[in-house]
Amino acid sequence: MRALVVIDVRDMPQAQGLVLLGEDLSSDVFEVDDCTFELLQFHAGSAERFIRTETGPDMTLEEVAQRYEAMVIVTGHNAQNNGRLRDFVASYLRGTDTLDWSNGAAIVVVLPNAGHPEFPTWPADQVFTLPSAFSRDPADHNPSAEWVHRVRAELQGVIRTIDENQTRNPNVGFGLLLVDHNCNFFLMERLREPGKHSLGTIGGNFERGHSIEAQLDTILTRRFGQNRAPRLELGPLLSCTNMKNSYMHYVDLTFLAVIREGSGSVRNVADAELRPLQPDTLGQLPPRSRRNPLLFTLSEVAAFHQEGRLFTPVANAFESFSRTVLADQARYGRKSHLTFPSLLNEREVISLRLPDDLDCVREVARDMYWSSSTMPFFEGDI
Repeated sequence: MRALVVIDVRDMPQAQGLVLLGEDLSSDVFEVDDCTFELLQFHAGSAERFIRTETGPDMTLEEVAQRYEAMVIVTGHNAQNNGRLRDFVASYLRGTDTLDWSNGAAIVVVLPNAGHPEFPTWPADQVFTLPSAFSRDPADHNPSAEWVHRVRAELQGVIRTIDENQTRNPNVGFGLLLVDHNCNFFLMERLREPGKHSLGTIGGNFERGHSIEAQLDTILTRRFGQNRAPRLELGPLLSCTNMKNSYMHYVDLTFLAVIREGSGSVRNVADAELRPLQPDTLGQLPPRSRRNPLLFTLSEVAAFHQEGRLFTPVANAFESFSRTVLADQARYGRKSHLTFPSLLNEREVISLRLPDDLDCVREVARDMYWSSSTMPFFEGDI
């Protein structure tokens, strides 16, 4: 991936020691995996149609859009008032004079003491501002070092998001609605977009060339470590969620996965982007003792669903699961177990013990906001 770093030449002194070392970009900020950065010193009188980087010949705006997936605009005091720079970035983001497949993004790096810049002509959903929050601690004797650390850490995540979300190449996710044999559901809080701070489950990118079985093994090894993952029985596809806005595009496939009895615990999830539910979230549930802080009853998950706390693909998969339970009860009456076909072995079925209070399933269905989509396909928001 390539990104163009644009600095108003009058902001060069302000950027020194932060994003610049002399005439070069600082590796303290711009050393990001799988991305190269090229510097453009933007002059107040720069032509709108032709630009010149430090490493190549003049380029048209169309050529810029073809070459760079993102622009990083280093915003000091002068960049905010440079009308030509604002128009140049706006044209890049809107696709003016560029091909239909162009889908760029802008990363605004706000230099310390530069205020809070606003660029109302730029499409807001294609613009990422860094650092997301930065206030100087009076006791901090080296605020520049903290600023650099914050920007580099956030830049890594934003670059990954941009790389994953080129609209013509949607990011396909592989997720599991993970339950134990007693119908307790695994949930943790997400710490990344999309769905940051919503309640989700384990999953990851569906890597090209992988079969479903190979992808399941990859996810379990990555999230639990080698030989530490519980053994799962993989059930049917519950939901296919299409999530998009004018820039981001995710397609998430969420399968039912049942933990085999006596096969191990789901306590030790090795994922820095997930954390256990926090006390303020747990406080919304009726108090009860928990043997495993990551597992929740069907009625508890239903409460989170009703409050809109579930990550969209998980909410859709849970809705699909609840519809299946309800349909089975309507057809066969009250049963203690529900069976699902195995996705990986057509000769096997997966048995799941339902809660003793079967009426809670009906209560879930009665109180649930039903999607108008036809299962298993859902449209969702980012």
